[in-house]
Amino acid sequence: MEKFVHIADEGAMIVMGRYEQSTQEQSAYQSEAALEKSFIQKLVAQGYERLQINNEADLLANLRLQLENLNELKPFLDRLREAHGEVTCRQAIRMANRLKEELDDFVIKSGDEVLDNLGHRALVAAFRKGCLLYAANGMHWEKAIEGFCRWSLHYDLWLKLHFFSDLIRNADCKVKTSRRGPSNLLVQIKTDTNGVFTYQDAVNMRLANGKEEDGTAAMLNQWVSRGHIERLPDDHFRIIPKNDK
Repeated sequence: MEKFVHIADEGAMIVMGRYEQSTQEQSAYQSEAALEKSFIQKLVAQGYERLQINNEADLLANLRLQLENLNELKPFLDRLREAHGEVTCRQAIRMANRLKEELDDFVIKSGDEVLDNLGHRALVAAFRKGCLLYAANGMHWEKAIEGFCRWSLHYDLWLKLHFFSDLIRNADCKVKTSRRGPSNLLVQIKTDTNGVFTYQDAVNMRLANGKEEDGTAAMLNQWVSRGHIERLPDDHFRIIPKNDK
């Protein structure tokens, strides 16, 4: 059955993914080989073609075939071949810093440790792709490169969260698992009409999301330091609207 999985929400932005729900759920331990086989089966079900590569000759033959089918890539491959030495792409560095800031901000709001771990790996991959495309494009940066890297980061996270997040969370029996992706905890706190809430309101929100009470103070301190909320007397806090920042 076709369903939509919620990946993340951030203000006016909501990231969703469409997938075909599997009729079989794995509850027992799976070996690495079994996980790999299951992952390949899911990719084939989504329309990917599985190639039979038995030796190095098969691998080279497939590489030649793909290059022949994509002759338009030759100029870019030639530029990559000609590139040598140390190349610094300042645009890619600035892009990575922006993406890291956005990711860190959402990790703090969601309090999702799995997203924090997987996000770092996806960010590194997106940065490397940006540098590679920069070199392939003749050391010329374009907005399309950042657009692709941003999309690649989100898609990479979607795949990791969709296929592996529950396996990681199941390793810790204290973590509540869900098919939904991480959500913004800040918008889930019950507040009054002025956006004011109490420390206990924050505790209740964490407990409702399967998180421990002990992390409440650290979470609120991070939100204060990031400028998402302000501290008021008597263990009260106020959410700072975006247009006030």
